[in-house]
Amino acid sequence: MKIIRGDVSKFEETIIPKEKTILASENIQDGSIERAIREKSPLTSVCEVTECLLLSAAPAVSPGLLRELGVSCVVNAASELPDTPLPQDRQVAYFKVGVEDRPNVDLLSHMDFVADMIEEVRCADGKTLVHCVAGVSRSATLCLAYLMKHERMPLRKAFSYLRSRRPSIRPNSGFFSQLIEFERRLFGAATVSMVHNQAAGNLIPDVYEAEYQNMLWYQQHYKHKFGRH
Repeated sequence: MKIIRGDVSKFEETIIPKEKTILASENIQDGSIERAIREKSPLTSVCEVTECLLLSAAPAVSPGLLRELGVSCVVNAASELPDTPLPQDRQVAYFKVGVEDRPNVDLLSHMDFVADMIEEVRCADGKTLVHCVAGVSRSATLCLAYLMKHERMPLRKAFSYLRSRRPSIRPNSGFFSQLIEFERRLFGAATVSMVHNQAAGNLIPDVYEAEYQNMLWYQQHYKHKFGRH
């Protein structure tokens, strides 16, 4: 994990301002924050997970947006991306989790650290933005880990909640297996299971089953329909 601008052990004292950033009135009036949060495209929208946690894709992130949203910590969860551009006129902590979006990649070993850092920022009245390339798999996985560890949500509830906030989230199956293991460590049991799915041809989390069943029905229905001509 790459850390810029801050000693983690002294994070609150050296990085996070003691008071919440107050947005300038002209920035509020021009509607830029509202547009950023409500924009429908998942690549350019920012999802408010909690008051202290935001989730987005990389294209949504800019120094101006970070400033307007009062972000005091950024977690970049994509190894293939350059460092996130940060505002130059205010201190923002920056962490890079250098992982690829592949099922066999270890994200579990980063979950505790990132979840605890988001909580530390919250306790200092700060706000963290987590992003990867698309805001779908790696960054969503880290947000789910935070919801489990510090909001005490079981994985099934955390996934349902996060998807209600950002419908495009879809951690890959390997990351979901790691989230299940993380849930077992936290709560002693798991609320999501990995199951074999015919349409996927592989193991998937059971929370994805309905989507694959719909896909299978769609494929079979249209294959049958157009096969008659």
